[in-house]
Order: sequence, then structure tokens, then C-alpha cells
Amino acid sequence: MNPRRLLKDALIHSLTGVRVDALARARTRGPNNPNVRVILAHGTPRSSVDAFRRQLEWVTKHFELIDFERFKRLLADPASRPDRPAALYTFDDGLLSNYEFGAPLLEEFGVRGVFFAVPGFAQTPDPAAAKAYYKQRLYPVDTPDHLPMSPAQLRDLAVRGHTIGNHTYSHVRLSDTLEADLRHEIDRSADMLESWIGRPVEAFAWTSYWNAISPAAYRAITARHRYVFTPCPGRVVAGTTSRSLLWRTNAEAWADPALARFVISGLADPLWALRRRRLAALLGVPHAG
Repeated sequence: MNPRRLLKDALIHSLTGVRVDALARARTRGPNNPNVRVILAHGTPRSSVDAFRRQLEWVTKHFELIDFERFKRLLADPASRPDRPAALYTFDDGLLSNYEFGAPLLEEFGVRGVFFAVPGFAQTPDPAAAKAYYKQRLYPVDTPDHLPMSPAQLRDLAVRGHTIGNHTYSHVRLSDTLEADLRHEIDRSADMLESWIGRPVEAFAWTSYWNAISPAAYRAITARHRYVFTPCPGRVVAGTTSRSLLWRTNAEAWADPALARFVISGLADPLWALRRRRLAALLGVPHAG
């Protein structure tokens, strides 16, 4: 581990050790702060189950875990806010480990999540082909957590009350995608997911980095989807944050507990403030937060 990362980790552990994260949570509590922490994760492999359960136990102590339907109602009517800040879990890429472990763990806690799927990946059932697809289009690393959920498994999650969202057809970086290909990556992807789960796909999350999006791609997304999730950390404030530019905070299932507490409590939000403003300006969205 490089010295900069060691220093960062030491700072995070020091701040959470003196409960600065509790102060950050207290600052956003109360009737004038109808806010939601949307959490972004990816895989939930077997090796992460215990860590993810501990993370969920901590989150339920400090947040009201909500599902996508409750999230939509809160955005539409901030007065319907829960007594505490809320938390919504989302998962990118449609990995099989989410079906095997992530979704059942959420269900243990009485809540449902949002799973953003990649139809091109979901139609790659052969393990060798799936591994090649994963390394070529998702992440160029060797990992045992490289298999996708099948269309039938995505449908089963929807039947169980989870939400299926669109994550592009083939996990492309939309900032690099030609306008001629946007319909395939956005609309065809949504069409296919809807044919599998038998209901509209309202939510979209783009891939890769906070700014891996173009104005043309954003217009195509918002023409089809009501709710657009970013890979850019921040609080979602009901009545203020646009439903077409929803901030998400990365906290993986296997994350170090101190790091998870740090980011979920909002201590990293100020570090991303400039990028949130730049992203809103790029896409022509009134900035909030």
C-alpha cells in the first residue's frame, strides 16, 4: 500500500475513532433535513457476507433502511420523511453474487434494494465467456465474482420486491459512446430488461466515473428514465435534489468498517462538492448539494 493511502486510512480511522462521523450524522438529522444516503455497491461475494451483515447492522442503527418505492414517495413528498435519515442500497453490474447473497441479506433486514443490470452481460451464461466479458467490459481484473445474474434471476428479484434498473446494454462508458449508439445502449437495454421482468424500468445508473457521461447521453437517459443515479457521492435531499441527478456514495459490502462509517455518514461529501457542481453544470441541471 502506498504512503498516501496509508495516511488516508489512518486519518479515516482517527476521525471515526473519535466519533466525528456521529457529529456529521447529527448535523443532518431533524425535521428540516429529509435526506437519503444512496449507497453504491457492486458484488456481494460469499467472502463478504459477514462484513456486509455488520455494515447493515450499523446502518440500521443510524438510518431508516428504505426501498425504491419508499424513496420515490419521499422525493415526491418530503413531508413523508422518516424520523431518521434514510438509506437506500443500490448495486451495479447485475452480478450473480447479488442474487445469491446480497438480496437475501437485505431481505433479512426487511428491505429491498436496487440492482442495475447489464443485459449483454446477463445473456452470457457460459462461465468462461462471462469471465471474458467481465474482464473486457466491466473490470480488467481476475476475480471469482465475475458471473452475471440470468434474466430469470432478475425477474425473480423483481417478483420478490427488489427494483431492477438499467446500467447500459454492454457496460459502456457513455462519455465515449457515439450518439448513433445511444439508443442501443439505453433504450434497447431498457426494452430488454422490461421484457424480462414484466414491468417498466424507471431507474438508470451510468457506469464508471462521476463524469463518464455526455449531455447527449444524459438527454437520451432522461427521455426514457425518470430517475438517474450517478457514481458521485453526496446527500439526496427530498424536495431539493433533482430526481434526474441522484448522488450515490460508494460503500462496498466488504468495505473496512471505519471507511464505510466515514462515507455513509457524509464526511467525504465536502471533498466531492466541486465535482457535483461541475457535473450539474455539464448536464444543465440546477445544482443542489
